[in-house]
Order: sequence, then structure tokens, then C-alpha cells
Amino acid sequence: MSSSGSTYIPWNKVRAQVPQGIQVSMCFCGSLCKLMESKVLGDDFGMRFFMCEN
Repeated sequence: MSSSGSTYIPWNKVRAQVPQGIQVSMCFCGSLCKLMESKVLGDDFGMRFFMCEN
């Protein structure tokens, strides 16, 4: 981990429900992405992002 004071912990995220009407994108590897939500305290707390299922 770098000494820049970053509080990012990669396992500190949970799977979120995809809202109705939102299309789930495909990863470059060909699998569907899953919607994740950040639980890291800081500026990105609660932000949702798509992540490869693999």
C-alpha cells in the first residue's frame, strides 16, 4: 500500500441491486458486469460502479 494516505480497501464493497431500466454492460472478457457499492469512508462512500464478475 502506498504511503499517500489512501484509505482504499478493495474488499470494502457490497453488491448493489441494479435499478429497473438500467442495462448491465459486458466486460471485455465477455461476462456480465455486476453493480457494486463502495463502503469505504471518504469522498467515494456510497458510490456505485460496475465491476467484472470474474
